Amino acid sequence: MDEKRRAARWRDRRIIYNNDGDDVREAANYHEEHWQLLKRTGGALSADLLNARSTPLLGTQVDSIWYSTCFAGLTFSHHTKEGDFYGKGVPQELVDSGRDNLQVQVDFCHQNDMEAFWSLRMNDTHDAFPKGLRTNFHRLAPFKQEHPEYIMGEPSDWDTYPTGPKHQWSSLDFSYLEVRDHILSLIREVCQGYDVDGVELDFFRAPRFFPPTMEGLPVEPRHLDMMTDLLRRVNTVADEVGEERGRPLLLAVRVPSRVEAARFIGLDLERWLEEDYVDLLIAGDEPNSTMTESFVEIVKLGHSHNVPVYPCIPWLFWHYWAFLDMAVDEHRTLDEWIANLYCGDPKDLDKPCYLDVWNAWEGAASSLRGAASNLWNAGADGIYVFNGFCGPDLGAWNELGDPKALAKTDKVFGADWFTLVSGAKARELELNQGELAVVHFQIGENSTDEANLELRCRLHLWNSADGDDLYIKLNHYPLDEPTRDSSTNRSTRDRWLEYVLDPSVVVKPGENRVELLLKNRCRAATAPLVLDAVQLHLHHR
Repeated sequence: MDEKRRAARWRDRRIIYNNDGDDVREAANYHEEHWQLLKRTGGALSADLLNARSTPLLGTQVDSIWYSTCFAGLTFSHHTKEGDFYGKGVPQELVDSGRDNLQVQVDFCHQNDMEAFWSLRMNDTHDAFPKGLRTNFHRLAPFKQEHPEYIMGEPSDWDTYPTGPKHQWSSLDFSYLEVRDHILSLIREVCQGYDVDGVELDFFRAPRFFPPTMEGLPVEPRHLDMMTDLLRRVNTVADEVGEERGRPLLLAVRVPSRVEAARFIGLDLERWLEEDYVDLLIAGDEPNSTMTESFVEIVKLGHSHNVPVYPCIPWLFWHYWAFLDMAVDEHRTLDEWIANLYCGDPKDLDKPCYLDVWNAWEGAASSLRGAASNLWNAGADGIYVFNGFCGPDLGAWNELGDPKALAKTDKVFGADWFTLVSGAKARELELNQGELAVVHFQIGENSTDEANLELRCRLHLWNSADGDDLYIKLNHYPLDEPTRDSSTNRSTRDRWLEYVLDPSVVVKPGENRVELLLKNRCRAATAPLVLDAVQLHLHHR
């Protein structure tokens, strides 16, 4: 590796901001204005585009903007000739003015000493939505229309399979060489046509590339070889462009945080690193992973190959905790609550916008700080924020990228996904009489100021009854009588249990363990006792 590439690979990136590119869409109503979309001012259209999301980041800890131009599937908002260009509205107006949205973003970054990456969602499936279900619906790109054999499903799968991989029926099958060639042509066009500092291959936005994964099965060895060959070819393109311009063009990949999970879907991450195809490693996006999983091993793996690692915080990962605090009086499930919010469906414009509601949850900022401190504690080289729809009062962009700035801030840690005996992940954990249940979560805090630290442990239960005898320990520290036991809601039968903890006994950086043993279940209970959230609230006086 030459010194220029080494320096570019290891430049400071306190926060990487992944922008999904929706700012090229024009806000037409109150809800969309709060979605940080473009708002017309009568001035330069490029300035209006930047004001939606990019300009507010100046002076913050964001050092790198990674811009996605994927409008839906294989349709893009930058002026592509290899792919399908969304040739109308703001994208077309920007082209007519002389600079498309990707060029505007690249110029903005370089003028302000920020890094600019193009982010490619390797198998985006937003084109699977039926017409009329979303405001940004777009047809299948010509490549998919002309080659239906390259698609791993059909439109009827949307209704036939309401959940699971097959629901996203428009996924491309990367076992076809023609598919891999087309993806390579899209990447080559951007590398040669734009002065980007790097390209991100986002394998995690829709992590399905080969037929076995549509059935929930691991890929075959030949599939791993196919994807590795594609990465090798992309790396060759990046090297050629970097050599021509005299400045490295970096290659980043966003992948699962565990090597075995990456291999399951066809990504031979260890081989990619060994063969030096990757300059930056973006790890994770699993549900609640920044709270429950340690990123130590993936960071060590990257560092062993001289590759910086930036674990991913997916924006709004706290939405289930927001549901438990804000909506359980009316709704039993998260899906029921979401059905009462505006999430992009034109028929729901009269409903509250989910972004406003979830960002307004009182624990949002503390949860973000908790997630970031966990990642810094694991040795991260910076924080990657995916789809960062920031509320006005969170202050995230001035905190998450500096462990010192996070040191004495309030935080929330915990879990709202659980590992079952089978190994599967579940939103709820049923507590059976006489059976020990264990929940793990991470704590990134390493405070020595215990005298000014307050800790509260909270557990949320469904179908709780006054006669239940539940024994709880946190890191072998028994939790006795709760200091606050909310009255059971008559309609939804939910209850929060809250305990004040001794920081000198309980807090420890890294993995923490909660044990629950239901010694006796109330005889009058007619439904199972269910746990669906464990939280640790850390407050600095």
